[in-house]
Amino acid sequence: MAKISEDELDDIKERYELFDKKGDGKIEATQIIDVLRACGQNPLKPDVDKIIKESALEGTRVELEVFCGIYEQISKAPGQACFEDMVEAFKTFDKESNGIVSSAQIRQLLLNMGDTLTEEEADVILTPHEDENSNIMYQGLIKSLVNEKK
Repeated sequence: MAKISEDELDDIKERYELFDKKGDGKIEATQIIDVLRACGQNPLKPDVDKIIKESALEGTRVELEVFCGIYEQISKAPGQACFEDMVEAFKTFDKESNGIVSSAQIRQLLLNMGDTLTEEEADVILTPHEDENSNIMYQGLIKSLVNEKK
């Protein structure tokens, strides 16, 4: 088993089991990225796809032990953005330094950069955080995305 603390392992198991739709203690390889994100990681799809391919997991069901190895690999990878890093990134768009950015700006980023989203996926993420002026307090948005209690 990967070198993960007992508390962290309990947390991973809880989230992992939510994705085990057959009840056999395994998840589909295609669900690995979703479970990683549910566990608070922020991996890019190409990185996870590469791990799946290199591990010959494509089209298979993955056991918890294998998933934990991938989790550990992703969590130790450079470039994992934390809450503070994301706040700093959003400050680039916060021209008035008031913690608010236009939802249109964020929407354009979600639709056009990195792991791009569809309009519907962007709506699911942004709509709960938009105010009546179509602005977003980005710290609340980030907290909801990374599951941090700040």
